[in-house]
Amino acid sequence: MELKELAKLTKLKIVATDSKKEFEVMFNPTSYSEKFSVEYKERNSSNSGVEEFDYLKSIPGDFQLKIIIDGTGVSEFQSSYLPSFNKKIKPVADQVNEFLKLTWYPKDGLPSPLEISWGPFKFACRLRTVTINYTLFDRSGHPLRAELDAGFIGLPQQNRANYEQRFSVKPTGNSGSSSSGTKNGIAVSM
Repeated sequence: MELKELAKLTKLKIVATDSKKEFEVMFNPTSYSEKFSVEYKERNSSNSGVEEFDYLKSIPGDFQLKIIIDGTGVSEFQSSYLPSFNKKIKPVADQVNEFLKLTWYPKDGLPSPLEISWGPFKFACRLRTVTINYTLFDRSGHPLRAELDAGFIGLPQQNRANYEQRFSVKPTGNSGSSSSGTKNGIAVSM
């Protein structure tokens, strides 16, 4: 095994599942957030004194992530003794455009379906929103660092197997209906 392989770090990747093109982050995130929500409708109850709600649906999961793109070279190990480690850095604006082309720019009327993967974590999604904050510039005004605050909306059908494994939910025999069961005394419905 080469020295380069021993020092290899698993990087978070965003892959367009239709084209298999990928965007690998420069720095793994220090954190990410997931959001799960349920929608209810108010039950029509007259004079009960207490508001009551009926389950309507589970909203697809949200995933929030901050991606840092750096063009200063601070992240690169440069050595005249180990030239195989040296790598040319793409301009920050080009890297941001690669991210947008992969995740945001619509092809055939829709942005690409994506899969975010990092080690055992996998999340099928589409980009919901991205805010790009340029924080450092060279003398001519070209960006040297960008922070991308990206939000993704889950694709429930593609994530079903991941959720069933994650929450230890066994699907029922009815493929058209929702799967449900009890876990730790709590009713589970998917």
